[in-house]
Amino acid sequence: MKNFLLLPAVFTLYLTNPLFTCAQSHETPPQQNANGQRIDTDTLKEDISDDLIELEVEGIYEADMSALVRLVEKDSDNKWCLIMVIGECEATAMVRAMNEFESNRPLTYDLMNTIFTESSLTLQHIIITKLEDGVYYAVLVIDDHGTILRLDARPSDSINLALKAGVPIYAPRSFWDEAKEKMD
Repeated sequence: MKNFLLLPAVFTLYLTNPLFTCAQSHETPPQQNANGQRIDTDTLKEDISDDLIELEVEGIYEADMSALVRLVEKDSDNKWCLIMVIGECEATAMVRAMNEFESNRPLTYDLMNTIFTESSLTLQHIIITKLEDGVYYAVLVIDDHGTILRLDARPSDSINLALKAGVPIYAPRSFWDEAKEKMD
């Protein structure tokens, strides 16, 4: 069961268990390629696509001046999850995407999704790659005419784009086994 609620003009996010231990998803200075694109060089050095598990957003919860997103293994009854602290704006965008709420004008993630659908770029999936010093990392995996690009992105932005584009959210099995938490 998904844990989010959309009310007219107000997004209410419920926290059902305040005892979660959460790592923060803070912005860190990005590394860039020659074109100025953000890249995750650690992910590019290794091929992590061999052992990926698919995740889905189980819930979005309110927290002090932020929000939490809880990811679970897709189509699994296990009691493990990955919990990330995200910004209120990113949480609101996730709730909007999960409820397929349309706005009169395109918002940021709508615009990015339009760029993918109207250009030669195809968002294949996202990968939440690692947790380092309390910060989660993710990459967008994009197909550009057969060339696969892996661009560094904040996990909250990556998840929002995946929800808008309807593409899978993955994590390497080794990362999942290390970072997952027991759900109550």
